[in-house]
Amino acid sequence: MEKGGKKEMQNEFEKIALKRVRKIRRFYTHLGIYSIGVVVFILKEYCNAPFNFPPIHYINWFLMTCWTFVLVVQGLKLFIREVVLGKDWENRQIDKILESEPKNINKK
Repeated sequence: MEKGGKKEMQNEFEKIALKRVRKIRRFYTHLGIYSIGVVVFILKEYCNAPFNFPPIHYINWFLMTCWTFVLVVQGLKLFIREVVLGKDWENRQIDKILESEPKNINKK
C-alpha cells in the first residue's frame, strides 16, 4: 500500500512539473512573438518602414503598451513564485494537500 501511495505522489509531481513546463514554454513562445512585434514596431515607427498592410498596420503605442503589460504580468505570475516564496514552498504545499487527501476520502 505504501508503494502505491508513493507512486501516486510521484505521478502527481510529474503532472505538476509537466504543467509548469508547458506554462514556461508558452511564456517563451509569447516572448518570441513579442520580440518580433517589437522589431516590427521599431522599424515602422522610427525607420519609416512601409508596413501599411493589416495586421501590422495596427501596431501602435497603445497596443505595444498593453502587450508589454500582459507579458510582464505573465512572467511575474510564472517566475515570482520562486523568488518570493522560495523553491521549496510549492513542494510543501503539495505535500500538505496530498497528506490531507486520504483523510478527506475516508470521511466520505
